[in-house]
Amino acid sequence: MPRCLIENADCYSEKIFFPGAIATYKGREYPIVLLQEQLNKAPETVLNNSTALLEYNLINAIQKLLRKERPHIAFLEGHGELTENYVNDFAGALQTYYELHRLSLPEVLSIDTFKYAAVVLAKPTQPFDEKDKYKLDQYVMRGGKILWLIDPLIADADSLNNAGGSFITADYPLNLDDLLFRYGVRINPNLLQDMQCNPIPVVVGTDKAGNATQQQLFPWLYYPIFTQFNQAHPIGKNMGATMSKFASTLDTIRVQDIKKTVLMSSSQYSRALTNPVNVSLETVKQRPLPEQFNQKNLAVAVALEGEFTSNFKNRLAFSTAEMLDSLNLKFKEKSSPTKMVVIADGDFIKNDYERSSSKTLPLGYYKYTKETFANKDFLLNTIEWLTDDAGVIEARNKEIALRLLDGERSKQERVFWQLFNIMLPLLLTGIAAAAYHFWRKRRYTNNIIR
Repeated sequence: MPRCLIENADCYSEKIFFPGAIATYKGREYPIVLLQEQLNKAPETVLNNSTALLEYNLINAIQKLLRKERPHIAFLEGHGELTENYVNDFAGALQTYYELHRLSLPEVLSIDTFKYAAVVLAKPTQPFDEKDKYKLDQYVMRGGKILWLIDPLIADADSLNNAGGSFITADYPLNLDDLLFRYGVRINPNLLQDMQCNPIPVVVGTDKAGNATQQQLFPWLYYPIFTQFNQAHPIGKNMGATMSKFASTLDTIRVQDIKKTVLMSSSQYSRALTNPVNVSLETVKQRPLPEQFNQKNLAVAVALEGEFTSNFKNRLAFSTAEMLDSLNLKFKEKSSPTKMVVIADGDFIKNDYERSSSKTLPLGYYKYTKETFANKDFLLNTIEWLTDDAGVIEARNKEIALRLLDGERSKQERVFWQLFNIMLPLLLTGIAAAAYHFWRKRRYTNNIIR
């Protein structure tokens, strides 16, 4: 116990601890984090969310320990996707629970549904021909799950490092629009601006000697921070803030037999700028006006589930169908029940990588504010939801509301409630004893008179 320097003064102490547990089964161990880290949330809210997720974390750990074989996840290659260095942190987190592979889509006849529980398409930058689109389509038709992280526009912060400090966006010629449209979602060719955003450093001058440049952090509307999540879905339940760089927006399309759920959206003060967009550092000098950011809750991530219809239905030539049959790759025009998640930001999965030191920075870490956002948690929940056939992740939807005391009020009224809790039982006991004594005296007095 801490000692007080002044008699009867309140004492304060600080203790650092890491609440957690380790589940063990047949020599295997699985760590369980009991207290979640969540940016921009009050300690009481973090405690409440951690309590609500406790059951899920325990069940999830037990399920993973009991697995005889870990599910296989493939990162697709062949169309300019992010290299291993830039998905290394997320891949490292996945390796604890899954077997990971790098799969070159142009080099395979098909994606093996029995082998790969899910595939990840992380920021492709080169066009997909019809053969590779067919492979993705038929993987879905056979019950495969896909995590799409797509940038529709070419927009990179490195493009600002020129004399003008600006660039104009252009379309990525991915040729995936018809495929995603058939599945129930459209990625819009725009850039999201949000007043809830991360800052970037901008040169504002030099020192008195004219040597070193002086930098100052300014809000950068193209780097939104997301705090709006679908609390009714296990992926977004009790999720901390995530960050994005040059994100776009999504629209859902009315498609039969497909359930669409928006998972993540912008703040109440946002807007979408249609391509081509002139991205310039000059905008940091202009104070954003709330009335101009009047497109609230723009969708950035969507979950799709149900029985999908093939994009190649009624489009496949008879000769092509015969050729596929000869390769034992029979065409399917309707999928078995399956699901996918589409995120309109390829950089959402990207970790920073320092080439000079070959150092991988944590996914979600923003070096200018030294904050770590919950991108990794969101993506881990997504993979868990895609591959969870036992329905364990539904335990994330459990609601627990802790009724915490008002700390300041309890401190102010401490003496009153201490006296109340001590004196009231004594008073009630005294009243009961006096009443009993009066009743007993009256009863026996009447018996003596008789």
